[in-house]
Amino acid sequence: MLISHPSIMFRQHAWLTNFEQFCCFLAGLFPKVFYTSLLTWSLYVLIFVASNKYIWTDYGHRSLAIAIDIVGIVTYLFSIYTYYKVIHVGPGSPLDYPELIIRNLESLNRPSQTTYQSANPFDTTTSTMSEAESQMLMNGTESSDCPEPESPPAQFLEIHTINSPSSYRYCSKCSVWKPDRTHHCSATGKCVLRMDHYCPWFSTTVGFFNQKFFIQFLVYLTIHSFYLCIVSSAILWKFLASSAYEEEFISINVVALFVLSLAFGIALACFSGLQIYFLLLNMTTIEFQDFRWSSMRKIGGSFQYDFDSTGKQKALGHIYDLGYYKNFTSIMGHTWKDWLLPLTVTSHSIEDKYNNGINYEINEEEYERRCSSARLQDQLNEQLAEYKRRARQQREEEV
Repeated sequence: MLISHPSIMFRQHAWLTNFEQFCCFLAGLFPKVFYTSLLTWSLYVLIFVASNKYIWTDYGHRSLAIAIDIVGIVTYLFSIYTYYKVIHVGPGSPLDYPELIIRNLESLNRPSQTTYQSANPFDTTTSTMSEAESQMLMNGTESSDCPEPESPPAQFLEIHTINSPSSYRYCSKCSVWKPDRTHHCSATGKCVLRMDHYCPWFSTTVGFFNQKFFIQFLVYLTIHSFYLCIVSSAILWKFLASSAYEEEFISINVVALFVLSLAFGIALACFSGLQIYFLLLNMTTIEFQDFRWSSMRKIGGSFQYDFDSTGKQKALGHIYDLGYYKNFTSIMGHTWKDWLLPLTVTSHSIEDKYNNGINYEINEEEYERRCSSARLQDQLNEQLAEYKRRARQQREEEV
């Protein structure tokens, strides 16, 4: 008796598939509705309860109440706008560039001279292409014995994260050439340029194109949260200091606003600080984890070890670390307006070399150190292999 996998049986029914898609839609809609509702509620409590009822009516500070309302509205608008800006812009993908799409994935499986490495961890195929096939593709001719060959767009794509400069990564799921710092996101089902992480609060991935807006969102919302905390705590302090609690009750909305804004403010401040720290190092969350554990594991085809002149292992550097200022401006823009306002500073043009998410400026000195380290490591591995071979041969001769 043949028993089908539950997921296969599930997909055999169209209505079940539609129901699954509807549930995914609701799951993606929930964080947007929750965030918008919570933020709008906080603005309502600030204006109509804290400001209007207490500061204006009870305390008689009309001008202060108006100023508090204006500042609260501004921080609210920036927080809500950048939230949806992150979602609307998206992280960016190699699929957005027709030049990076592989139209004939099977053509990469023919033996040749140039190495192509699949970025799929479950795909162990190493594909190559000959110079003749590449020239045939450039001339617009094709062989009748084999499908039209594919060649990487070397004029648009620079690779620095694998040992051989003639090697290129590709994704067998998306059928695209993978630039450096690109990873396949299992949550969204496609490759993401300069992928940082998938955020369930946005139901989207944070990557190259929306990284700036994500950081600004964190900063704006942190300011908004602490602003609400300061206003609500001032009202609570005055309420308790004046012994008004003996005659009346304070609004539960003000108490809830204080507790939530304090909790969110502390959490957001920590997360904002972490993201700004990564920003100043020009490092993504994924790269930080790889950098942190690189000395404890070895991944084929990537630089993992660094050695000094005596052959001792020492800390690795980051090839994208260009200094605090250049690291900051590479994501946030070059003017103070770009830093403070949610303005677009990226480009979707394939010709815009370091501003389209495909190529990234590197620290040449650190890159050369890594290349030298990789060559030294290869030499040490060869010497070790030769020593083992001689030792084995010597044992065989003695026997």
